[in-house]
Order: sequence, then C-alpha cells, then structure tokens
Amino acid sequence: MLTNPLVARTVSEDVTPAACQSRYCRSLDPSIHKGGWTEDEDEKLRLAVSVWGNSWVEVASVMGGRTNEQCRDRFTDK
Repeated sequence: MLTNPLVARTVSEDVTPAACQSRYCRSLDPSIHKGGWTEDEDEKLRLAVSVWGNSWVEVASVMGGRTNEQCRDRFTDK
C-alpha cells in the first residue's frame, strides 16, 4: 500500500503518511473482523500457530480478516 502525503495533511499537519497508513491497516480497514471469535477461527488460529509459531504476521495471513495483533492477543490471552 502506498502512503499519500495529501491524506496525512488533510487529517492534521502533525500526522505523517506512515501514521495514516498504519492506522488504516491496523484499525480502519473494512476487511478487518472486529467481532468475537468463533470456534472455527480459534481452531484455525491454533493450527496456524502450530505451523508458524509466534510469527504473528504469518499466522494472520491465513486468518482472513484478523490482524497480527488480534491473533497474538487471542492466542496469548485465551
């Protein structure tokens, strides 16, 4: 994803393009699932962790709609 300085300037003169991109990718992207976890997702998460360990970016890449932070938090808190 490319960063756009015009978007950052529209938000605030203190916001960087990288900060805008990070906020979008971690929170605002509509493809991110924000609800509770299903049993199927939990099973998929356990399987992904058994394959990739604590490489949360790799784990999230197969979770479909969950961020690496969501996967890490779900796995470590459950």
